[in-house]
Amino acid sequence: MAGSSYINNQLGLLGIGLLLVLLTGCPFGSPYPLDDHPQVAIQDTLLGRWRTQIVNEYGKPMPVTMLLEKHDDFIYNITFSGYFSNPVRKIGKHPVEDSIQSMAFESVVEGHSFWNVAMGDKIYPVLFLYQDDQISLKPMNDHFTSFIIKSGNQLRERLTYHIRMRKKLDLDESFQLIRMTRVTDP
Repeated sequence: MAGSSYINNQLGLLGIGLLLVLLTGCPFGSPYPLDDHPQVAIQDTLLGRWRTQIVNEYGKPMPVTMLLEKHDDFIYNITFSGYFSNPVRKIGKHPVEDSIQSMAFESVVEGHSFWNVAMGDKIYPVLFLYQDDQISLKPMNDHFTSFIIKSGNQLRERLTYHIRMRKKLDLDESFQLIRMTRVTDP
């Protein structure tokens, strides 16, 4: 029958679409930070405004700015600004700039610097790289572990295991902010 063939094709396409969504992943978020309390002091030299460009789903470069401010001796206040959350949303013919407020503190796991970035009710372990006066933030992929995490200690154990067993970290490439440069203009 032609009708059942059409339905089977549509169901097959739906299955492929769901598989692609599951395989592409998202950043890993948890209710738990890597450490119960911040242990690494903030670096005052990092405070200020940083900028990079991301490419949206339409292939258009979009500027993203990160403002790092001191909350206390161990915690950063972070404001991300850009057109990254919904490039289709517009007022008239102009896209709307969004800002996301968060806080972060640093943890060190197997010699790697991770920021515990708190957004909403989740904390994201984000690989932090600083070299040549550029910052890169690379969140872990949601699939880096198949375990259900029930504590910060378990999260640290799973991340430690992942680092030791993998040649390359399982990072979520779709949410990375790479090679942010310091903004010197006001």
